[in-house]
Amino acid sequence: MSSASSPAAPTADGPAGSNTFYTAPSLGAGLRGIELDRCYVGDYVGGRRHGFGTYTYPNSFFQYEGQWVNGKKHGLGKLTMRDGAYYEGEFVEGEIMGQGTRRFANGDVYIGSFEMGEMHGFGVMRLANGDMYKGPFVHNAFEGVGVYTHAQGDVFQGEFVRHKRRGHGVLTCADGSRYEGGWSDNQRSGQGEATYSDGSRYRGSWERSRYQGQGEWFQAATGLTYRGVFEGGQPAQVPSALTITWVAEEDPKGRGKRAAGGGGRGSDSDGVTPLPIVLGEPCPLPITIAAQLQEPLPPSASTELSAPPDARGKAGAKSPPGTTGLRVLVQNQPPEPGHVWRTAEMEWGRQVNLTLHAEPPRPLPPGRLLRVLLVHTLMPDGATTRVRLLLNTAEVLGPPLPLARVQGQLVASMQVELQAGQRVVEGLVIGSAEDTERLVLPAGVGFLVASTAGGRVAAGVCRVALPEPKGSKKPGGR
Repeated sequence: MSSASSPAAPTADGPAGSNTFYTAPSLGAGLRGIELDRCYVGDYVGGRRHGFGTYTYPNSFFQYEGQWVNGKKHGLGKLTMRDGAYYEGEFVEGEIMGQGTRRFANGDVYIGSFEMGEMHGFGVMRLANGDMYKGPFVHNAFEGVGVYTHAQGDVFQGEFVRHKRRGHGVLTCADGSRYEGGWSDNQRSGQGEATYSDGSRYRGSWERSRYQGQGEWFQAATGLTYRGVFEGGQPAQVPSALTITWVAEEDPKGRGKRAAGGGGRGSDSDGVTPLPIVLGEPCPLPITIAAQLQEPLPPSASTELSAPPDARGKAGAKSPPGTTGLRVLVQNQPPEPGHVWRTAEMEWGRQVNLTLHAEPPRPLPPGRLLRVLLVHTLMPDGATTRVRLLLNTAEVLGPPLPLARVQGQLVASMQVELQAGQRVVEGLVIGSAEDTERLVLPAGVGFLVASTAGGRVAAGVCRVALPEPKGSKKPGGR
């Protein structure tokens, strides 16, 4: 900067005035011609910068314009940088102190308290991406209880440590979901509860923003509640099958010994003792539907099938008509060798559909798709995202036969809700006398299938004997 138009620099004892002069760092001010790369334009008193003035730093990257007191930046001023960043606010004896505004080169803006040049105290930071933080700062970092608002509308209110969410906090999302609980390194951790926009909720232990440890998860879409241990965001144990269990009277001479161990799926279903049904009349004994897990048995343990205790306790009231002998627990689907069934008592509310079919489920060829569903989703920015959802299944069923009459109407299925993994059904009615031609198969047997929609639990199948209804036997028939 040229000084040709400026008057001569005053002496240290000269009068106050406004001037352009160059400064030496050792002397602070006043000697013309020393270190010409530093320049001050403004007021001075006694040879020192005092009043209002502009100071350009040696490399010209920084420039200060504002108030001076005894050669130091003091009062209100603005420190600008060549990359577009600046600080505007209070200075105290050459240091950035007090209230001010700091704009960074990337577009972030902070308004609040400063101490020794650092963001320190309460302030508001608006980030270039549209996010905003409002709360305390400690040495340039979010520290304490603050509020962080995301550009898309999500709001977090809680504790911060060194810029990260840590401790207790509440995250409220624009889609209606909400989480309240522990945080660590910006992720959900410890104990917390989350509710989702569809009505689902989870309460329990978290790790790295996933369900981990003991917890309870309610799925609104299915009505299913799981209470137990979670690993990696999923239940540690998921039921592997639905079974149907009832009590039958077997011939004491040993006929029908395959009943308790016979298979209940596919071609193996012929080994299961049929559940006797008279069309249009309530089932003479209760059946138990259970979601079950398979557990390996110790080598020395018995491999007998386990069954839900309710089936044993409630089935003794009535015996199937026309049979005498030993009471035998019949379970339509046995476990694998060396395993035993255990009722999935960690889940509640599983919706199971009971349907009657002419034949048991048949496995689909590998890789065959049951259905292809295309979903188009409109994003907030107006763009359309196309999601291709492929649905596959391990089993396929034919059209269901009438299962029961409800107020004179035929129904294709009956929905049962499993509590603590199982449910005892009593008084089940299959069809009526008018449905004989549709229900009675050449072999006189139908297949009662228990299935769950949208789950991984395999369907349970049992054979149902369909004798002629009472009073409708054909002439000459036995």
